[in-house]
Amino acid sequence: PSRRGERPGVTMNFATLEMVSADVQAGKYLETGVLPESGCEGELIGTTLEAIARVRSMGAIPLLHISYERAIAVSKCPKIQL
Repeated sequence: PSRRGERPGVTMNFATLEMVSADVQAGKYLETGVLPESGCEGELIGTTLEAIARVRSMGAIPLLHISYERAIAVSKCPKIQL
C-alpha cells in the first residue's frame, strides 16, 4: 500500500515479490530492504539503478531516504559513484 504523498509510477512503483527478487538477482537494484512499518513479511522496498539513472539524466541529484544499514550497502556498491 502507498503511504501519504506517494504517487504510483511517480514516487514509487509496485511489483510482485517474484519480480523484485528476479531483478535483485539480476543486479538491477542499488539497495533493498524490508519496509519496517508494513508488518507484512516479505514486503520489500528498494531503489533501482534505472531510477537513479533517470534522476541523473534530468540533471538532478538523487536523494535516498533509507535506513543506516541500506546506506552502508549503497556506499559499497561498485555500480554507483558517490
